[in-house]
Amino acid sequence: MSLSRVFGTFPVAREELAGNAVVISGCDSGFGQMVTLELLSLGMDVFAGCLTPQGDLIVPAVAVLLSIQTLQELAAARKSATSGALTAALLDVTSDNSVEQFAATVTLARPSVFCLVNNAGIAFPGLVEIFPMHMHRNTFEVNYFGVLRMTRAFAPLLRAHAAAKPAVQPRVVTIGSVAGEYAAPTLSAYSASKHAVRALMDSLRVEFKQFGIQVCIVEPFFARTPMVTSNRVPREVEYFNAANDEVKAAYGEYSEQYTNAQANIMSKNFFVMEPEHVVRQKKVFRMKNV
Repeated sequence: MSLSRVFGTFPVAREELAGNAVVISGCDSGFGQMVTLELLSLGMDVFAGCLTPQGDLIVPAVAVLLSIQTLQELAAARKSATSGALTAALLDVTSDNSVEQFAATVTLARPSVFCLVNNAGIAFPGLVEIFPMHMHRNTFEVNYFGVLRMTRAFAPLLRAHAAAKPAVQPRVVTIGSVAGEYAAPTLSAYSASKHAVRALMDSLRVEFKQFGIQVCIVEPFFARTPMVTSNRVPREVEYFNAANDEVKAAYGEYSEQYTNAQANIMSKNFFVMEPEHVVRQKKVFRMKNV
C-alpha cells in the first residue's frame, strides 16, 4: 500500500496529514503493523485494532501475531517530536459487540476519522472438498463481513470529517489481494472472500461519493506476511484425515511430506514479496479508486 497513494485520487499534503485520525484493523502483524508505524511517523493519530494481547484466538496453533504491548513498544522506539499518538485496543472484526466497543473508544477520543484502513484478514489453504465448512465460513466472517462491520461502524465518523474538513477528503482503504482476481488451487475460500470484498468496495465507492468519502481497494501480490509464512501443514493434514473415506481415496495420499513440499513450492514461487514493498508502494498488483 502506498503512503503517497493510499489516500486516493486526491493526495493530501504531508503537512495536512498531521493530527488526523486513522483507524486500522488487524494491527497485530504484517501490513497492519507496518502501516501503523508509517502513519505515526507522518504525525497521524492511529487507532490500531489488535485481535488479542497475546495472539490469534481464532487459530491458537498459529502463534505469529504480535501483542498490543509489542506494537506499543515498537511505536515508542520510533517516536519523535513529530510522531502521532497511538491508541492500541482489542478488536475482533467478527464480533458486532467488539466492533461497537472499538468504535465507541474512537468516538470518545475523536469527533471524526480521516481514514479507515480495513486490513484484518485470514488465509488458510485447503482443497475445496477437504477444507472444513466452518473454515470457509470463518474466512468470510473475517475477510468480508469484518470489512462490512468496520465500514458501517465508522461511516458516521468519516462523514463528520467530510463536514468539518471538506478540503481533506476522508477515505476508506481496504486491503484486497491478487487472489481476488486470480483464484489459485487450495485458496478457494480466501480468493472468494477477496473477490467479494472487491465487489463490496465497487458498490461502496459510488454510494459514498455523495458524502465526499473516497473508497480505495489495494490488491497486492502475495507477500511474505506472518499470515502466510507460518507452518500450516499439521492443520492441512488434520483436515484431510477428517474427510470421509471416499474423498480421501479420490485425492490419494496427502501425507505431511507432500504438504511440506507443496508449502515450499508456494513459498518460493508465490509468497516472494516482502510486505514493506507493498506498504511503501514499490510493488502493488492493482489499486482501484475514484
